[in-house]
Amino acid sequence: MIIGSQKVVAVDNDFGEIAPLLQALGKRGIPCLWLDGSMDNLPEKPFSGVRILFLDIELETAGSSDATMASAVFARVERIIGKSTSPYFIVFWTKHEKVIDLVLGNLKSVGIEPIDHLNFEKIESLASDDAIEDLLKKIDSKLTDIGAFSYLLEWENHLEKTVSDFSDNFLSDIVSTGNLAEWSAKVVSLLGNLSLSYTGERSLSNSDEDLRNAFLLLSDSFSDSVQNSIKLKTFSYSMPLTNTPLTLEQVAKMNSSLFFDFYPNKKVEFGNVYIMCPPDIHLREALCKNIFPDGDIPAETKVCGIIITPPCDMAHKKYLHNSKHCFRVLYGLIIPILDLQQVENSLKPAWLEKKKQALITELQSKGISKNFIDTVNSFFQKVTPKDSLCKIEPFWYDQKQQPCILIFHFGSLSSVWWDDTMIPPFAFAIKDHLAFDIQSKIANHANRLGNAMISAK
Repeated sequence: MIIGSQKVVAVDNDFGEIAPLLQALGKRGIPCLWLDGSMDNLPEKPFSGVRILFLDIELETAGSSDATMASAVFARVERIIGKSTSPYFIVFWTKHEKVIDLVLGNLKSVGIEPIDHLNFEKIESLASDDAIEDLLKKIDSKLTDIGAFSYLLEWENHLEKTVSDFSDNFLSDIVSTGNLAEWSAKVVSLLGNLSLSYTGERSLSNSDEDLRNAFLLLSDSFSDSVQNSIKLKTFSYSMPLTNTPLTLEQVAKMNSSLFFDFYPNKKVEFGNVYIMCPPDIHLREALCKNIFPDGDIPAETKVCGIIITPPCDMAHKKYLHNSKHCFRVLYGLIIPILDLQQVENSLKPAWLEKKKQALITELQSKGISKNFIDTVNSFFQKVTPKDSLCKIEPFWYDQKQQPCILIFHFGSLSSVWWDDTMIPPFAFAIKDHLAFDIQSKIANHANRLGNAMISAK
């Protein structure tokens, strides 16, 4: 497969006019994809990750009305960008503000408006090397002013450089001597050994699973390389970060993007979550009773299970099996939420709320400062009544189009025996970082000694 990179795209029906810009970007080490603007030559599928779009206004529409030109430009951008809300920036080749406004209006109407734009007269801006240098400086300055966007570009550029450096280092001992067969044999041998190292097997399966396992091992190593390189790199800091409170929906969607995968492997994999339909009656009753002590169970609460068999056992097939396969599953509840605080309160027994109110009343009667009382109240809000529960913060569940929380009960850890016909459809997967945290908490819960200290009444 030929390398695909379309972060910078130039749409212009006159290559001769745009060529000086492409050459200048090339000297800066910035690849730029040129499209002639013809609908027949646009990508069959929208590009992913376009960040800067140089856009000629007169695309086979010279002499047409403003609305006609704007409509033609809009159609091209929509084909290139698609329906993605991913941020991008447009450089218009025109001084015609009315056409620009019409294009931006059309893009806004379908939810793909750029975060910002600049406009220049093309012939004038690309007339000489000095003019092009001045143009690029103005674009750089504008992008720097949009601090948030420049941070995104810096993050993506750093990732791309890191993966290139990683691959170069990984293949550094395999030098090309002009003998393609020899070079290819060394590379596939290296990948084959990585695959066996990942699975612990003695022989390869002679399928794409071998390549997948090699790539998984490389990905584990690459993840560490990215983190180490970020620790060592000095980033430009043009806009202070803030911690403005987020809405529940924003928090849920952010958590989903960071810690959840809604296109999980259909095979049984560590971290995969399924909804029990119908649930075991006794299991549901026990979970609800232990998670909601006062019986205030939110509507549409479902029983779910997460595959907690260690990934190394999966890769090496160390789990118990005969005609069926034995997997470890932790059960819990997936709970839709509209009012997070209401759900949080329903997780706590009534006596805890009474104890909090009694303590706050006593502190108020003694003239204790409001700041200290607020701290006490905050402490009670965060109290988890049982160490046998593992609560996952709000995430956005697309199937319900609303935020949900997951609460697992460590006492529900069980083994299930499945053959291939019994594997349930997985609703989503919890990514490794969070799934390993759940696994670690299970281990701590199983190994805890406990204590018999008398608590104050």
